[in-house]
Amino acid sequence: MRTRTKLRRTAGYVVVGLAVSSFALIGFLGFAIDIGYLRSVQSRMQTAADAAALAGALELARGRADATGAAKEDAALNGFRDGENRTAVQIHTPPRRGALRSHAGAVEAVVSQPVRPFFMSALGFSTVTVAARAVALPAQKSGRGVVLGE
Repeated sequence: MRTRTKLRRTAGYVVVGLAVSSFALIGFLGFAIDIGYLRSVQSRMQTAADAAALAGALELARGRADATGAAKEDAALNGFRDGENRTAVQIHTPPRRGALRSHAGAVEAVVSQPVRPFFMSALGFSTVTVAARAVALPAQKSGRGVVLGE
């Protein structure tokens, strides 16, 4: 008789423990989904920044003055248009930081956008700003090739 009474008292603890651990497991799963999503956005953004820096450097290598326009157009072709959905595409010639800072022929592209996570908003993260940066420099010998750096 004592064993049944003891089992009934401990059964409630098992249910509470299961509920708490399930809540924690779902929380970690949601966090992992958000991190994966933000990483995916950052990867696409890095592609856009690489393309923008390359386009700007190619324009400079060809002797054209409008590296910024070509760079922003390539970023837009990769899904990140400056000013759309609070996206910022910044083009700097010369770059503002890094090893090629103040190198006149180099082009820096910085793409950033606030992204709304799915589950992290429950923890107070309404938006997370994701950014990517790329620097390109025309090759010295031919003036046609481009070296992507940093």
